[in-house]
Amino acid sequence: MLVVPRAESHVDGIAVNALGFAGSLFVRDDAQRDIVRTLGLMELLVRASRTA
Repeated sequence: MLVVPRAESHVDGIAVNALGFAGSLFVRDDAQRDIVRTLGLMELLVRASRTA
């Protein structure tokens, strides 16, 4: 089990929940998909996470 404290529930309008940290990130449309491609999955998760 991995516990990841989140600072944000959404990053640039994209919901980031536990499934995102498990590797399954869902987007609603092409615009959100482009945001994920631009930022990259890891950067999106970093922005949602609380730093230590």
